[in-house]
Amino acid sequence: MRTKSAMVRSVTAMVAAVGSLVCLAGPAEAFDSGTCNSLFGADNVRSAVAFKIDTGAVGKVDFGDHLHLGGAPQGTAVVCSSKARAVAVRGYLFTDTPDGEIINVEARITYYRGDVVGATSQHQFSGNYAASKLVNVLKSGGGGFTKIRLRLFRNQTLVHTKNISL
Repeated sequence: MRTKSAMVRSVTAMVAAVGSLVCLAGPAEAFDSGTCNSLFGADNVRSAVAFKIDTGAVGKVDFGDHLHLGGAPQGTAVVCSSKARAVAVRGYLFTDTPDGEIINVEARITYYRGDVVGATSQHQFSGNYAASKLVNVLKSGGGGFTKIRLRLFRNQTLVHTKNISL
């Protein structure tokens, strides 16, 4: 039979182990409306749309913010629109290959004025596991942007499309 002090030591050791794991993992981060306020000034923000994309084991490319755990981003990316209709996109593009396969991933962002393409930006890199690259784009271009389309590619194959109205 265990003594009371042995049980207390066991419970204390377990709590310490769990606490260490939580501290090592760190908090999930997120780009959000605060990011937009920093970019444009709080009085100049028209909209802030926070989101994350997890394409799963099939897609092997994700978009959001750190941490990337269990094959998915835990934090959000954000699309900001100013009252002058400038647009900012901030988030991390992730590879998602738990087997270590090296792949090429790409985020292709198309900015629209109504139904007309106003600009496009491409962001790509090669990596494995949960490698990431910051996508940090500001498009002013005379303003008037009304939506963006974010497309994610793995090895030049389209995996996911997200449309965001501003």
